[in-house]
Amino acid sequence: MHLDASLAVEHVRPKKPPGATDVLPERALAWDNFLLACTNCNATKGDTDVVLADYLWPDRDDTFHALQYRIGGQVDSAAGQDKVRADRLIDLVGLRKMPDTPEAADRRWLNRREAWDMAERARQRLMTCPQAARELMREQIVETAKAKGFWSVWMTVFHGDPDMTARLIAASPGTRW
Repeated sequence: MHLDASLAVEHVRPKKPPGATDVLPERALAWDNFLLACTNCNATKGDTDVVLADYLWPDRDDTFHALQYRIGGQVDSAAGQDKVRADRLIDLVGLRKMPDTPEAADRRWLNRREAWDMAERARQRLMTCPQAARELMREQIVETAKAKGFWSVWMTVFHGDPDMTARLIAASPGTRW
């Protein structure tokens, strides 16, 4: 699925934590310390030295159910046992940030909002299109979701449509559900 951001393989825990004089080889080269991240998430996280168990991680935890995506592309933590860890993740990578100017470099919120609006329009069109065209419309929605990205937004908007959510899951192999 497409992402509207530059991606890089980043260190979850900094290879040179604050106060360290040298790079820690056990962090610099450990496979379990690497994570695919967008530049905005990584820049916001910086060299914060985290305790892994205190946060949710998208490669290890069910962040789809722990995070809530709302109208306008806003992200918050869901109620439940992982709420505190989800809040920590949101704060660590700045998922609540909203740009204060149209020129802001961090456009994650704006991109999520655009995806949300697009998914809402697609859902409305699907509900109102003739029955004979619905299969083609569903296929087009999946193609659009893959091209636009923001899988969690599309899954949230189509949560009441089991056929669409199954298609979105099938179109994104390796996505934790």
